[in-house]
Amino acid sequence: KAIAGYLYGDPGALFRVDCGNVLGEAGLQTLIGSPKGYAGSGSWGALTSHLRATPRTVLLFDEIEKAVTSPQAPMAKLLLSLLDEGVCTEQSDGTKVSARDAVIVLTSNAAHEKLGQIAQRYRDEPDQLIRATKDALRDHFAPEFLARIDLVTSLAPLEDADRARIIALHAGRIGRTYGVEVDSVDASFVNEGLRRWTTLQGYGTREVIRWIEEVTADQLIQAKSEGRAKVGLAWVDGQAEVTRP
Repeated sequence: KAIAGYLYGDPGALFRVDCGNVLGEAGLQTLIGSPKGYAGSGSWGALTSHLRATPRTVLLFDEIEKAVTSPQAPMAKLLLSLLDEGVCTEQSDGTKVSARDAVIVLTSNAAHEKLGQIAQRYRDEPDQLIRATKDALRDHFAPEFLARIDLVTSLAPLEDADRARIIALHAGRIGRTYGVEVDSVDASFVNEGLRRWTTLQGYGTREVIRWIEEVTADQLIQAKSEGRAKVGLAWVDGQAEVTRP
């Protein structure tokens, strides 16, 4: 969304494909339509329709390792055409739709632990980072697929300072959803969030965000009902506490 907003002035200029939901030919047909004679061939696919209506767009293929399981996989063939020629063919009538004005982003969890180590090792050497990342992905994707990608990079594991900032940011966002401005987040609350994050290791950031809302929601609602526009957050005696900022 941020890329779409920056490039095209509209965060909605984004088409996201959850690759876990588009497996095989049937899944691919939801994106580029069905061949003549097949059910649904009277209408265009979701991807080709979007490209025709919004040529200046971001195409996000999320967790591609779930659908690009081999060079012969239907999704692999689609992406090879998109990345090489900038063209997507609608199967219902053969119309070629241009994707030359689109930015294509692929995400993957393949080899994530190894890539995290590589990101830390080469964080100050971008050329080496790209080469080492591609080398690590060769066990998961064909060379001809990787060769068509302009930039391959990886995300380093989050450090405590990063996690603390994420906790504070989401605490503020959650406060706003309840109509209250979280003006400050005490170190006690951040430290408890970091402890929980370690406990929930492997479940991702969403679990920590869910915890923040669970422990603060009732008190934020109470603060709103009392007419308090700004509050602070702390962790006192095993529970969240909304404080005066």
